[in-house]
Amino acid sequence: MNRLKIALISVMVVLVASGGVFVAQWLRSAKAPLKPISLLNTKADMGLKQIHLTEVKAGDRQWEITAKAVQYFQEENLALLTEIKAKIFSRDGRQFDISGDRARLDLQSRDMEVEGNITAKSSDGYELRTESLKFIQASRKIVSKSPVVIKSPRFQLAGVGMVIDLDRQNFRLLNRVEASGAR
Repeated sequence: MNRLKIALISVMVVLVASGGVFVAQWLRSAKAPLKPISLLNTKADMGLKQIHLTEVKAGDRQWEITAKAVQYFQEENLALLTEIKAKIFSRDGRQFDISGDRARLDLQSRDMEVEGNITAKSSDGYELRTESLKFIQASRKIVSKSPVVIKSPRFQLAGVGMVIDLDRQNFRLLNRVEASGAR
Protein backbone atom coordinates (compact mmCIF):
# COMPACT_ATOMS: atom_id res chain seq x y z
CA MET A 1 0.00 0.00 0.00
CA ASN A 2 2.89 2.35 0.77
CA ARG A 3 4.31 1.83 -2.70
CA LEU A 4 0.93 2.69 -4.24
CA LYS A 5 0.71 5.90 -2.14
CA ILE A 6 4.24 6.92 -3.10
CA ALA A 7 3.52 6.26 -6.79
CA LEU A 8 0.27 8.26 -6.68
CA ILE A 9 1.93 11.15 -4.85
CA SER A 10 4.80 11.11 -7.36
CA VAL A 11 2.38 11.22 -10.31
CA MET A 12 0.42 14.08 -8.70
CA VAL A 13 3.62 16.08 -8.05
CA VAL A 14 4.68 15.64 -11.68
CA LEU A 15 1.23 16.67 -12.95
CA VAL A 16 1.08 19.74 -10.69
CA ALA A 17 4.61 20.79 -11.66
CA SER A 18 3.87 20.31 -15.39
CA GLY A 19 0.61 22.23 -15.06
CA GLY A 20 2.42 25.06 -13.28
CA VAL A 21 5.04 25.31 -16.01
CA PHE A 22 2.30 25.31 -18.70
CA VAL A 23 0.32 28.06 -16.92
CA ALA A 24 3.46 30.17 -16.43
CA GLN A 25 4.36 29.91 -20.13
CA TRP A 26 0.78 30.69 -21.17
CA LEU A 27 0.66 33.82 -18.96
CA ARG A 28 4.02 34.97 -20.29
CA SER A 29 2.94 34.53 -23.96
CA ALA A 30 -0.43 36.22 -23.35
CA LYS A 31 1.40 39.42 -22.30
CA ALA A 32 3.67 39.43 -25.39
CA PRO A 33 2.51 41.93 -28.06
CA LEU A 34 1.37 40.54 -31.39
CA LYS A 35 3.90 40.91 -34.19
CA PRO A 36 2.72 42.80 -37.31
CA ILE A 37 2.48 40.85 -40.55
CA SER A 38 5.75 41.52 -42.35
CA LEU A 39 4.16 41.39 -45.82
CA LEU A 40 2.06 44.47 -45.19
CA ASN A 41 3.30 48.02 -45.63
CA THR A 42 2.43 50.21 -42.65
CA LYS A 43 1.38 53.04 -44.99
CA ALA A 44 -1.39 50.92 -46.50
CA ASP A 45 -4.96 51.61 -45.40
CA MET A 46 -5.69 47.89 -45.26
CA GLY A 47 -3.88 44.62 -45.83
CA LEU A 48 -5.11 41.09 -46.38
CA LYS A 49 -3.58 37.66 -46.90
CA GLN A 50 -4.76 35.06 -49.42
CA ILE A 51 -7.20 37.03 -51.57
CA HIS A 52 -9.30 36.15 -54.61
CA LEU A 53 -10.84 38.88 -56.81
CA THR A 54 -13.14 38.48 -59.82
CA GLU A 55 -14.15 41.20 -62.30
CA VAL A 56 -17.50 40.60 -64.02
CA LYS A 57 -18.91 42.91 -66.69
CA ALA A 58 -22.34 42.39 -68.28
CA GLY A 59 -22.42 38.87 -66.88
CA ASP A 60 -19.06 37.87 -68.41
CA ARG A 61 -15.93 37.18 -66.34
CA GLN A 62 -13.22 39.63 -67.36
CA TRP A 63 -10.50 38.38 -65.02
CA GLU A 64 -9.78 36.58 -61.75
CA ILE A 65 -6.82 37.25 -59.48
CA THR A 66 -5.49 35.33 -56.50
CA ALA A 67 -2.60 36.64 -54.44
CA LYS A 68 -0.69 35.69 -51.33
CA ALA A 69 -1.16 39.20 -49.90
CA VAL A 70 -2.63 42.55 -50.87
CA GLN A 71 -2.11 46.08 -49.61
CA TYR A 72 -4.88 48.60 -50.29
CA PHE A 73 -4.20 52.33 -50.63
CA GLN A 74 -7.53 54.17 -50.52
CA GLU A 75 -6.30 57.63 -51.56
CA GLU A 76 -4.56 56.25 -54.67
CA ASN A 77 -7.36 53.71 -55.33
CA LEU A 78 -4.57 51.15 -55.70
CA ALA A 79 -3.94 47.57 -54.61
CA LEU A 80 -0.44 46.07 -54.43
CA LEU A 81 -0.43 42.29 -54.68
CA THR A 82 2.29 39.71 -54.04
CA GLU A 83 2.71 36.27 -55.60
CA ILE A 84 -0.15 36.71 -58.03
CA LYS A 85 -1.96 34.34 -60.33
CA ALA A 86 -4.38 35.93 -62.77
CA LYS A 87 -6.78 34.54 -65.35
CA ILE A 88 -7.82 36.89 -68.13
CA PHE A 89 -10.73 35.82 -70.30
CA SER A 90 -11.30 36.82 -73.93
CA ARG A 91 -14.76 37.28 -75.42
CA ASP A 92 -14.46 34.04 -77.38
CA GLY A 93 -13.76 32.01 -74.24
CA ARG A 94 -9.99 31.74 -74.50
CA GLN A 95 -8.08 32.16 -71.26
CA PHE A 96 -4.66 33.56 -70.33
CA ASP A 97 -3.13 32.36 -67.05
CA ILE A 98 -0.53 34.82 -65.76
CA SER A 99 1.70 34.42 -62.72
CA GLY A 100 4.23 36.87 -61.33
CA ASP A 101 5.98 38.06 -58.20
CA ARG A 102 3.97 41.27 -57.68
CA ALA A 103 1.32 43.45 -59.29
CA ARG A 104 -0.26 46.90 -59.09
CA LEU A 105 -4.02 46.96 -59.67
CA ASP A 106 -5.62 50.32 -60.41
CA LEU A 107 -9.05 49.86 -58.86
CA GLN A 108 -10.59 52.66 -60.96
CA SER A 109 -9.46 51.62 -64.46
CA ARG A 110 -8.92 47.93 -63.55
CA ASP A 111 -5.54 48.08 -65.31
CA MET A 112 -2.93 45.74 -63.83
CA GLU A 113 0.87 45.92 -64.02
CA VAL A 114 2.70 42.67 -63.22
CA GLU A 115 6.43 42.39 -62.47
CA GLY A 116 8.97 39.69 -61.76
CA ASN A 117 9.26 36.14 -63.12
CA ILE A 118 6.17 36.36 -65.29
CA THR A 119 4.82 33.29 -67.04
CA ALA A 120 1.66 33.52 -69.13
CA LYS A 121 -0.03 30.58 -70.82
CA SER A 122 -2.91 30.77 -73.25
CA SER A 123 -5.58 28.12 -73.50
CA ASP A 124 -4.55 27.52 -77.14
CA GLY A 125 -0.98 26.45 -76.36
CA TYR A 126 1.17 29.62 -76.29
CA GLU A 127 3.55 30.32 -73.43
CA LEU A 128 5.07 33.73 -72.72
CA ARG A 129 7.91 34.71 -70.38
CA THR A 130 8.91 38.25 -69.47
CA GLU A 131 9.79 40.45 -66.47
CA SER A 132 7.01 43.05 -66.77
CA LEU A 133 3.69 43.48 -68.52
CA LYS A 134 0.51 45.50 -68.27
CA PHE A 135 -3.09 44.44 -68.81
CA ILE A 136 -5.18 47.37 -70.07
CA GLN A 137 -8.83 46.69 -69.27
CA ALA A 138 -10.43 49.31 -71.59
CA SER A 139 -8.70 48.07 -74.77
CA ARG A 140 -8.41 44.44 -73.56
CA LYS A 141 -4.69 44.38 -74.43
CA ILE A 142 -1.61 42.98 -72.73
CA VAL A 143 1.50 45.06 -73.42
CA SER A 144 5.16 44.88 -72.42
CA LYS A 145 8.26 46.98 -73.05
CA SER A 146 10.56 44.25 -71.69
CA PRO A 147 12.27 41.37 -73.49
CA VAL A 148 9.70 38.67 -74.26
CA VAL A 149 9.91 35.00 -75.27
CA ILE A 150 6.83 33.34 -76.79
CA LYS A 151 6.75 29.58 -77.36
CA SER A 152 4.26 27.38 -79.13
CA PRO A 153 4.44 23.71 -80.11
CA ARG A 154 5.72 24.75 -83.57
CA PHE A 155 7.94 27.83 -83.03
CA GLN A 156 9.65 30.19 -80.62
CA LEU A 157 9.77 33.97 -80.91
CA ALA A 158 11.86 36.44 -78.93
CA GLY A 159 11.84 40.21 -79.01
CA VAL A 160 11.63 43.40 -77.02
CA GLY A 161 8.19 44.87 -76.48
CA MET A 162 4.88 43.21 -77.26
CA VAL A 163 1.16 43.85 -77.73
CA ILE A 164 -1.47 41.12 -77.38
CA ASP A 165 -4.98 42.10 -78.48
CA LEU A 166 -7.27 39.70 -76.66
CA ASP A 167 -10.39 40.52 -78.68
CA ARG A 168 -8.72 40.37 -82.12
CA GLN A 169 -6.77 37.27 -81.13
CA ASN A 170 -3.38 38.48 -82.31
CA PHE A 171 -0.01 39.53 -80.94
CA ARG A 172 2.93 41.58 -82.17
CA LEU A 173 6.54 41.66 -81.05
CA LEU A 174 7.79 45.21 -81.53
CA ASN A 175 11.62 45.22 -81.70
CA ARG A 176 14.61 42.92 -82.26
CA VAL A 177 12.42 39.98 -83.22
CA GLU A 178 14.04 36.54 -83.62
CA ALA A 179 12.22 33.38 -84.70
CA SER A 180 13.17 29.72 -84.52
CA GLY A 181 11.59 26.27 -84.72
CA ALA A 182 10.15 24.63 -81.62
CA ARG A 183 12.59 23.85 -78.83
